[in-house]
Amino acid sequence: MGTSAGTVAAGNDSRFSTVDGMTGGKISSSVVVNAGFSVGIGPRTTTEDNSAYLLAVSGSSPSGQYVNFNHYSWYAGYVRTGIRRGSGQDINRYSISMAVNDSGGTTREWAFNADGTANGSGAWTTGSDERHKFDLEEISGALDKIAGLRCVTYSKWDSEVRHVGLIAQDVGAICPEAITISTEPVKFSDGREVAEFQFLDISGFTAAYAFQAIKELHAKINELQDEIVKLSGSGS
Repeated sequence: MGTSAGTVAAGNDSRFSTVDGMTGGKISSSVVVNAGFSVGIGPRTTTEDNSAYLLAVSGSSPSGQYVNFNHYSWYAGYVRTGIRRGSGQDINRYSISMAVNDSGGTTREWAFNADGTANGSGAWTTGSDERHKFDLEEISGALDKIAGLRCVTYSKWDSEVRHVGLIAQDVGAICPEAITISTEPVKFSDGREVAEFQFLDISGFTAAYAFQAIKELHAKINELQDEIVKLSGSGS
């Protein structure tokens, strides 16, 4: 009875070693899956792949490769997101990869790098439809305003990479709409903490002010050309 092999009472029921066939319920403690083995849902077969899984790579992956990631598959296409390693035990970047299920086998990547920069395979775009805007005011005096800006290269306290750009405080003095100020102190990897940290909408500011400055230059050139024509005519 209770001591028969293959029964619950004997303790060697094969159902103890697998979750196959189980339905519902809860696991009330931690579950650890060794590196190299994935935890996932959905079918993964040669004819159908509509699945998602989490994987910690087993062994030492090459520099720049994923060490752990979430993977979302739809047949031959997939999205993979996770950490890529550096040359040692450092993190190189957090990456989002998309393989498009097309004849060219297109793969795209968006990366958030360890130095604080970000980049992608394509252009970053923002909505700019006039129907979503109101109270429009055209910028004036852009040429004189941007002439006073400091255009600089610089280093950051928490990065070894040299950067190039503008200073938020300088831009805020002439275009406060381009500045967002944090409501909470911003903390950086070197331990520094900056209250009321200023963020700059660099794409919006440069697009508006640079184009307006070009328009103002164009108007000045036309004025000078008219003056030249007048002077040429008066001397004939």
